[in-house]
Amino acid sequence: MLARGGTQAEVAHRFAVARTTGEDWARRYSQTGSVEPAVQRHGPPRLLSADDLTLPEIVSRFADDTGRRLGQTTVFRSLARSRAGSGSGVTLRKSRPTPPSA
Repeated sequence: MLARGGTQAEVAHRFAVARTTGEDWARRYSQTGSVEPAVQRHGPPRLLSADDLTLPEIVSRFADDTGRRLGQTTVFRSLARSRAGSGSGVTLRKSRPTPPSA
């Protein structure tokens, strides 16, 4: 970036960003060889994946395995009292997430 000529302030002016942004870009480039931003992580890693069961799927499998029907509320409360409860980091979902729109 700076190899094309100019001070950090001139480069920042050329790209219409604050001088501190230009300084950040120069620092990032000297450390990584790229001005691409680092991948952002927000919060702890998810404990559930798309392969995990939803409450309706748990109810259905329980009925298939035992021949007994349970309500979603009963399953939710049972899981909440078990290790899947508060403080374990597990989120109980009622349905699969909807994919984001394009």
